[in-house]
This record gives sequence, C-alpha cells and structure tokens, in this order.
Amino acid sequence: MKKRLSRTLKETLFLEEGFFARLEDLPNQIAQGHQQQARAEEELRAELAQLKDTLQEERETWQRTARELNERAQAQTEAMRQELLHAIDELRETTNLIARRITLRPNKIKCLMLVHHIEAWDSLAGVHAAMQESPDFQVTVASIPRRFPGAIHFENEDQIDARLTALGVEHIRLGFEDDAVSLGIVKAINPDIIFRQSQWDDDVQPAFATASLSFARLCFVPYEAMNLVQNVQTDENVIDSATDTVFHRACWMIFCANEQARQQAVAHGALSGEQFHATGHPKGDRLRTAKPSWPIKARGRPRPLRIIWSAHHSIDDDWTRFGLFPRIAQDMLDWARTRTDVDIVFSPHPALLTQLQNDSPYMPHRQSEAFFSDWNALPNTAIFTGGDYGPLFQASDLLMTDGVSWLIEYQLANKPLLFLERDGHVAFNEIGERVLQGVHRVTSIDQAMQLADAIGNPDYEDPLAGTQQQIVDELFGRPQASRRILEAIRAKVREELGLNPKRLEPRGN
Repeated sequence: MKKRLSRTLKETLFLEEGFFARLEDLPNQIAQGHQQQARAEEELRAELAQLKDTLQEERETWQRTARELNERAQAQTEAMRQELLHAIDELRETTNLIARRITLRPNKIKCLMLVHHIEAWDSLAGVHAAMQESPDFQVTVASIPRRFPGAIHFENEDQIDARLTALGVEHIRLGFEDDAVSLGIVKAINPDIIFRQSQWDDDVQPAFATASLSFARLCFVPYEAMNLVQNVQTDENVIDSATDTVFHRACWMIFCANEQARQQAVAHGALSGEQFHATGHPKGDRLRTAKPSWPIKARGRPRPLRIIWSAHHSIDDDWTRFGLFPRIAQDMLDWARTRTDVDIVFSPHPALLTQLQNDSPYMPHRQSEAFFSDWNALPNTAIFTGGDYGPLFQASDLLMTDGVSWLIEYQLANKPLLFLERDGHVAFNEIGERVLQGVHRVTSIDQAMQLADAIGNPDYEDPLAGTQQQIVDELFGRPQASRRILEAIRAKVREELGLNPKRLEPRGN
C-alpha cells in the first residue's frame, strides 16, 4: 500500500513538475506563435503588394496601349482632316485663279481698301486719291475692326469710321460682329484688287484673313515706310516676318520704298521677292507736303519748344524690345510739369494703348490710367492718336522716340531726332544702320532732356541735317510714288491679260 501510494505521489509530483515546466514555457510558446503569425501576415502582405504591383503594371500597360491607340486614331483623323483641308485650299486657290482671270477688266479696275490701322492711313491715302482721279480705277474704302496686341476682342471700327469721316474719305462700314456678313459684302463688291494694311492675320477678323481674301488679287503698301530691323523669328514657316509671311506670299503685288527694301525680299522671301516692286512709298509724299498743325493752344510769346514724344509698343521682352514707356513715363511727366516753356505731344503706338488697357506685367492699369489723367491735366501737353501725323511733324521742333518707323519718317521733316535707345533691342539691318546716321542716339532720359534744351537754343544748328537730307534722297527717292504704283498695276493687268504692256488708256465703264 505504501509502495503504491509512494509511486502515485511520485507520478503526481512528476506530472506537477511537467505541468509547471510547461506553464513556465507558455510565454515563450505564445511569443513564438505571435512571431509565426507575424511572419505569415508579412508574407501575405508581400504577396498582396506583389499582386497590387502586378495589377498596377497591367493597368498602366492597358492605359498606355489605349492612349497609343487613341493617339494613333487622332493622328490618322488629323492627317485625313489636313488632307481634306489641303484639297479644299487647292480647289479654292484654283477657283480663285479662274475667277480672277474671268473678272479682270483692263478699262475699269475695281479696288477695295480695307482699313483697320487708321494710324497708317498715310501709306494708302495717296494711292486712294490717285485712283479717285483715274477713270480706269474704281476704289472703295471700308472700315473694319481690329485686335492689336493686348486687346481681347475685335474693336475700334467706330473710331476708324469717325477718323475716315474726319479726313473726308468716303467709305463703307464692315463692323459686323458676324464677320461672315462682312465677307459676303466684300464678295458682292467683287473687287479685282484688295489692299490690306498689314501682314498680320491676327490683327483682323477671319473674314479679312489671307485665306478668305485670296479670291481677289491682294496688294500691299507696308504700313511702315521701310523695315529697319533684323527679322524676329516667331514662326518656323515664316522666313522673314517683314517680307515673307503667308500674306506676303499670297500677294499679287507689294510696293516698297526702294531697291534696298526689294532686295531684302529677294534675299529672304520664299518667292525670291518676285511680287515686290520698288515704286517708292506714298507715305514719303504725304509727309513731305503736309501743312503744319499743332494740337496745343498757343500761350503767348516766346513760342515754346515743340516736342513730339513717341512711344513704341514693344515694352516686353518677347518682340523687338524697343519700348521704354513704363521706365520713362514718370520722368517725362515730371519734366512736362516743371518746364512750362516746352510743349510735349505724346504719340503712343496704338498697340501700346491696347496693352495698357489691361494689367500689363510691365505697368499696372491703374498706373497707366493715372499717367494719362495727369498728362491731360497739364496746359503744355497733349496726346495724339490720329493717323495723319504729317502736320504734327511739320509743326514740331524735334522728335524723341524709342520706336522704329519714325526714325526714318521724321527725317523727311529734316529736324533734330532723338532716339531713346533701350539696351538689348533687336539689331538694325543694313537700311536701319544707314538711317541711324541721321539721328542723335541717347541712352538716358537725362541725356535726352539736356540735348532737347540745347536744340531749343535759337542759335542751335543740327549737325545731322545734311546727313538726313542725303538719307531721305537715298531711301525715298523721287516724289509721286502713288502714280508709279498705279502705273505698275496697269502694266501688271495688261501683262496678265496678254495685252500690250504700255500704259492703259482710261476708257470709262
């Protein structure tokens, strides 16, 4: 009995020892279980991540394939569209060529002049007058809207209409918001020749763009007397924006100031300048013969020094970079305030005004508004925005300009010309370098004011006066450019009709 009890006790003790041993090891076992579970979960997460990456790769592959298919389809559609448009253009051009040949009449050449740049009317005024006096021409003038750099909408047709009326130019108005209506009227007029005032299609409504007007023979008298600066490349398909835009290439005849200007077109034009004719520029005659007129009321004697201050529109860093207006406006205003013995007429480029209408990064709108308000409040200042600026030239004593075209045009007045030169502007071409020999180049407003004071001295003689006269003789040549333009048109018409190329004799209707 004792032995059995002792064995039982030993077995119990053994069991207890085993139980307590297992009990002591239980935390380790639990920990190991957690570790195993964590490893299993980590392996599961890894497998899920790998699956997610695989799905993402598949999704990206699918999306890429879809994009490629879509792009390919769009490219094919665009190619078909371009082919169709090209075919339509070819058909239109062929139709236009046929129409031009059918409608042309040597004894009554119908001409339409589209005017959106009234400030450049001097380039066409002489041609218009000559056509009115010639029985073999029938000329119609039309005012149209414009959209200069900085403007949002096509606008200002009403102002162009008012200015043409003030100049005594009979005209029709094509200011319709729906420019298709305007184009319908143009086609109803059925002109043989259409003059447009600039090569920039963006400045006019689509109805007056190159493609829309090609049913007639396009003619062009550049709005500037001649190009003075090197080309600014804005379109890889345009070799030279002064001589070889889409509009230039579509033109039947382009009339330039001199042989040097024509040679620029020969050198840079895709058509080797074959449509360019060196006839002289009508603006030269217009500026030479203008009668003096000054917009500021006389204030007694002695007569104040009369200064024209002209400001170019290229105030940003993206175009020709000549404009200085934001930098010198306050200095000019302060000068006008303190110098009542000086009259200053401010003549801004029209595209500068459209830029200042909005918040230009170079001059906030409120700042430009304040300038114009303060400027107009002075008794010795004025603002000139009209197109007929020959009388202003003739009545003035000197010009201060940061612009380009007036560097040559003001030399026709044979008066001191101060070029406010901005650092980093586009380089001048060969003609421009010759023109600069007739101007006083200044690099600061203080320098310009000092020179203006010297010019105001009654004993002052401009040392560049003789050089200016030589430059004008070289670059503008003989008067009566408008007459030579009409003669060139007549000769071209006869050539096209296979007639004797001598001058057309007017024959009524």
